Amino acid sequence: MAQLRPHLVELASLKTQVLLVGFGSPELARAWARDVQVPFPLLLDPERTVYEAYQLQHTRVGIWKPRVFLEYFKLLRKGYHLQPVQGDAHQLGGDFIIGTDRCIQFSHPSKDPSDRPTINQIFKTLRTMRP
Repeated sequence: MAQLRPHLVELASLKTQVLLVGFGSPELARAWARDVQVPFPLLLDPERTVYEAYQLQHTRVGIWKPRVFLEYFKLLRKGYHLQPVQGDAHQLGGDFIIGTDRCIQFSHPSKDPSDRPTINQIFKTLRTMRP
């Protein structure tokens, strides 16, 4: 989400709507969205139906790899403020691009909390989807 924030104008020019899906309580979700100034709609999936449908992993292995700490350190150096973990820190997320035909055009299930696709990967997919 943080990597997309600087690209709101380009996302709009590509007619792209970003949706975030979380599994926490409404109270935690509202507090998180307020604290990190989320510019996108946040949907809640407390039963993790979407997480299961997209086969996102829940794992204790690999969560605290050195790579994860390095990525968080880089974010801190860029001025981002990390929030304390709320909810289940072992539920991994992912990034998906769904076309207007409701088919998955891009899929990136995370291997650890810092594993995200690059902005270039995301925009390359979005540009190829243009009519």
